[in-house]
Amino acid sequence: SPAVTGAFMATRRNEFLDAGGFHEGYFYGYEDVDLCLTAVIRRGKRVVCANQLTAFHDRGHSRAQMDHKAALRVADNRHLLDRRFGYAYRRRMRSDRFARPGFWNVTLPRIAFAVTEAHRDATAGDYFTSLELARELENQFECQCYFLERSHSWYDLSGIDVLITMVDHYDLSLIENGSADLLKVAWVRNWFERFAESPSAPDYDLVWASSTKAAEFLEQKLAKRVDMFPLATNLEAFRHSNPREELASDYCFTGHHWQQARDIVSHLDHRSLEFEGKIFGNGWDEVEELRDIAQGPLPYDQLPDVYASTKLVIDDANHVTKPWGSVNSRVFDALGAGRLVVTNGVIGNDEIFDGRLPTYSSTEELSAALDHYLRDDLAREGLVAELRSVVETKHTYQQRAADAWQHLSNAARTQLRFAIKIGTPTAAERQQWGDYHFAVAMKRALDRQGHSTRIDCIDRWDCPETFGDDVVIVLRGLSRYEPRPDHINLLWMISHPDRVTHDELEGFDHVFVASKRHATTLRAELDVPVSVLLQCTDPEVFSPPDPGSIARNTGLSQALSRFDGVALVGNSRKKFRQIVRDCLEAEVDFQVVGTHWEPLLDEERILAQHIPNEELGRFYSRCTLVLNDHWETMREHGFFSNRLFDAAACGAQILTDRVDGLDEIFGDVLLTYGSVDELAQTVRSARASFESRRQQRSELASRIRRDHSFAVRIGDILRVVDSLDSLKSLGQDGDANTRGIDAAID
Repeated sequence: SPAVTGAFMATRRNEFLDAGGFHEGYFYGYEDVDLCLTAVIRRGKRVVCANQLTAFHDRGHSRAQMDHKAALRVADNRHLLDRRFGYAYRRRMRSDRFARPGFWNVTLPRIAFAVTEAHRDATAGDYFTSLELARELENQFECQCYFLERSHSWYDLSGIDVLITMVDHYDLSLIENGSADLLKVAWVRNWFERFAESPSAPDYDLVWASSTKAAEFLEQKLAKRVDMFPLATNLEAFRHSNPREELASDYCFTGHHWQQARDIVSHLDHRSLEFEGKIFGNGWDEVEELRDIAQGPLPYDQLPDVYASTKLVIDDANHVTKPWGSVNSRVFDALGAGRLVVTNGVIGNDEIFDGRLPTYSSTEELSAALDHYLRDDLAREGLVAELRSVVETKHTYQQRAADAWQHLSNAARTQLRFAIKIGTPTAAERQQWGDYHFAVAMKRALDRQGHSTRIDCIDRWDCPETFGDDVVIVLRGLSRYEPRPDHINLLWMISHPDRVTHDELEGFDHVFVASKRHATTLRAELDVPVSVLLQCTDPEVFSPPDPGSIARNTGLSQALSRFDGVALVGNSRKKFRQIVRDCLEAEVDFQVVGTHWEPLLDEERILAQHIPNEELGRFYSRCTLVLNDHWETMREHGFFSNRLFDAAACGAQILTDRVDGLDEIFGDVLLTYGSVDELAQTVRSARASFESRRQQRSELASRIRRDHSFAVRIGDILRVVDSLDSLKSLGQDGDANTRGIDAAID
């Protein structure tokens, strides 16, 4: 065959030997790539491409002579490379994305802003805000910025590395062609409550909010860090603008009228003022009070001239920004142009300008401010000079671009991507599965630590996003997951120990077991490190209610909100559960909440099919007695039900079948039984002693929330992850050992 250009490697003999030579696990392929990765990742060497040299070889000659068996061995090379360097390579690729000059990434990072519309005459301000940030990002850093319009290919993210959404209703689940390493950012500047309730809100990797109050609110709602990221101004554009005669005024307002109540309508009595005012924006010709000073809309790029042509600017923060302290762009822009602003945004004024902007909350206050500062030029110009310096030093898009780049770089470098694999078949069914709510609580705890977490049902176990994951945590239920060699793979066995084989467990980097007894057994039988990690509770959901709050119906049906008897919350599993059978035989008055009980129980015993998870703790607190049971294999192997931790955290009185070791966690507060007669007697005793044992239950509730929360469990998991990350980031063949952490966790 004709000779073609090829690639050859050259290295010093001692460095070749120091790197261990070619790895003998490869068969004709990838051993050269492995050697280079060993040199760079493990030895800290550089690989240089000498493009000025040319070599020729008969390419593919050896490959053409291979038989089928040899071809299969070649195919295994990729798996070996993934096992040895897949994790380390991906982590370096992501960290290197925002470093220039970079080594691992050939292309510049591409940042896309999702906006309502993207053109010069756009009426929504999100485009112009993102336009200013995008311009500065491209000015200061090596990157490319794009705009995605709602009406055109909004969800097609082909070739995009970073998505920054500027609207609260962007649906991340509809993204097409997204990179596995896509960094998803929400810049929330208004509609904070609406954003917090959107299904996509918990799935952003970074969230920026335009005020401290909004950031604190979103942190509490989303259980993740939210950075304060206010709006700003393009100082060059607004400082070097030109006054125009046709725009001249003593005071002005810029902004649209969206058929919503605005303070400027009720507070600006322009007819009683001696000064000339103008309003620029859509919709003002339909407002009776202000139509005679309405000038119509102007393109965004003419706003600098508007401010240059006036003396003072009125700011009217609307109902979705004023209560949150979010400062409008017009405030920064007008001050950047050297024009004083009178605002109704007291909270934002206090936070950004230490309360130095003149404010108004009535017609009298606005008229007085306009009269004072338009008559006293020295007072106006002196104050605006002070405020302008604040904008120049802290609130320009130059600063915002630098901050944004730092946020992106930090996330790429330090944020780990977790995928929690649960045994729920599909997302449509997840609300009915306890594993899903367990995973949601895990996600909240992980997100609080600054990581990015996704929950995958079975139909999404192999979704495209998994190629960008760093850590996979399998909540082992009924289905088996096959680990990928380029991930940190963890398994948390919380139930069904009889279904998990030793061969399956050996495929993971670390195994957590919700049973001290079973963990001890597995340690003696497995090579993979094993730690005890009991089930736990989410104190945000499961806590004793505030006094009097139980009586309020906050989502529970009337029957549930008034219930105060003996109850089991659980599905029937399409057969009698032992505790239900025992209660029937003992003639205990009880009811159930769950599915598939209709063929087994009389209708009056079925209280409801489902309780929303966020209301389950409230229900437990109402019950006189919460019933609990375990699968037979869970009892045999020493596994404790998650329901015990949840109900105990609420201060509920609990009756359960016996499992060895329960007293180590719950002391003698938990009520147990071993026979039908004992069950009947225990129920009678529990009813009689309900009030006298309240203090004991309260003390147990505090201890469970403190020592057995998801935050505590995730802390244990992250210690293992940190150890594995340190090893796998150096390409340690994926066989990192974390046995030394076992004792600390146990």
